[in-house]
Amino acid sequence: MRAKIATATFFCAQVLPQVHGLVAPVRAGHDQLFAIGVEQFAH
Repeated sequence: MRAKIATATFFCAQVLPQVHGLVAPVRAGHDQLFAIGVEQFAH
């Protein structure tokens, strides 16, 4: 249980504050991501 609490604490302290900075790229769309072919992810 302590590991889960430590993970949640880390997430809240390190990841959640970045959410507002990531909103614009997420809303911008997926065109750039899907411009990469599936086979290119293997390299």
